Amino acid sequence: MKTALLPRAVRAINKNNNTSVISLNRFTGEDFALLKDKCKKNILICPWCFEAVSFRVCLNKRNHFAHKSLNNCPFNNESQIILETRALLYQWLVAKFSNKPGWVIDIEVNIGNLSIEKKVDCLVHNNKQSFAYIILDKGLKSDFRSELHNCISNKYISVSYIFPWDNFKVDSHNPSYFFLTPTERYFISKRDYDYSIDFIKPIQGSLYYISAQNNLLKRTFPSLAVHMT
Repeated sequence: MKTALLPRAVRAINKNNNTSVISLNRFTGEDFALLKDKCKKNILICPWCFEAVSFRVCLNKRNHFAHKSLNNCPFNNESQIILETRALLYQWLVAKFSNKPGWVIDIEVNIGNLSIEKKVDCLVHNNKQSFAYIILDKGLKSDFRSELHNCISNKYISVSYIFPWDNFKVDSHNPSYFFLTPTERYFISKRDYDYSIDFIKPIQGSLYYISAQNNLLKRTFPSLAVHMT
């Protein structure tokens, strides 16, 4: 008989002061003791269903917060690919902006629309600008794609949609070409140098992929690879 997995996340809320605690950050021994005590007293809660969480320190996977009981949290079925890709992206962004004062990196941010069961996976912001990152591990229906994009683009200056590298399907007969799903086509980012004349011409723009196995962030159209270590 399989044991049901408890929903887990990397962000919890301190219900006493409404501040966020991110499990991926570095903690001292004293910090760990304080986190354990707050979880024991049910002070740290899930920001989505508001149920109490416990802090898990793991050797074979990332530290995280787990719900103390099974519940109806709207995000209790997130895939392992989403969880790992989100953590990788967050840690890369933290390192990238570590020497840039005034910038804040958030993770698992409320999208601001209760009808959309999706998070802003990572958010980079300061007092004037905000840049959102959305990770998509599967295709989306056309109406949901539009609703998601409209909601996000109206709220943030820039939005980047990122796909797991496993989604990248190269044409075995011609490695210069690869196949795009309708969702990938929809979320191609247009830049000044990107263009598409008609259906005969290749669609041009930028798509972003992350490989959790190789710690790579790749951009296609044109191709760009950046090591995220």
